[in-house]
Amino acid sequence: MADVGLEFDPVWERLYAEGQHLNRYPFNNVPNFFFRFLPRTKPISEVKVLEVGFGAGNNLWMAAREGARVCGVDAAPSGVRFAQQRFLSEDLSGELRVGDFTKLPFDDATVDMAINRQALTQVSHSRAKVAVGEIHRCLVPGGVFWSNMFSDRSLRGGTYLGDGLWTDLDAGKLVGVGQTAFHSREDIEAMYGPGWQILELVHQDNTESDPKGGESYSYCEWYVVARKTA
Repeated sequence: MADVGLEFDPVWERLYAEGQHLNRYPFNNVPNFFFRFLPRTKPISEVKVLEVGFGAGNNLWMAAREGARVCGVDAAPSGVRFAQQRFLSEDLSGELRVGDFTKLPFDDATVDMAINRQALTQVSHSRAKVAVGEIHRCLVPGGVFWSNMFSDRSLRGGTYLGDGLWTDLDAGKLVGVGQTAFHSREDIEAMYGPGWQILELVHQDNTESDPKGGESYSYCEWYVVARKTA
């Protein structure tokens, strides 16, 4: 399959530079994953948490405040600078780097927990699968990965680029966020090949009404928890 789309859509650098999407608190599903799957066989100070596409660093901020070691990459320098400055101002430590999540700058088998909150849905299916392979490489055996991706059942309109990737979306909450991929159940399962055990696979349908009385719109998401088995 021909490579499609951008490795990183520059719209995110512009949004962060303008002060948009600089979230300060973790997204609601992330603390649930963190505390449910936190390893109990070692002190939390020895637990390492990786996030791909960490944006403003709000999820890693939560893990660092709990005492975990944190690391991550994001391709938007403005978002990374915001996260680094926030960590510094609160005397928190973290390896927060500008980087490509298909080439993670972290050693093999050094991460206990990994997070993807819609970052991998900003690239094609093929690139997302490569990134999942990189996350597998970095996880210790038995390490766990929580991932949130958009479902192909989401309402959308725009230009199809191929390999599951759309751009110029013209409806709903995804307008203005650049290229976006949508995934079927088969697409999700194909990302997790040998060496993965899927522990949870949840599909969630969301419908939001326009407060001004306009047409409501829907978007659907996948939530996946997978364990590295080898």
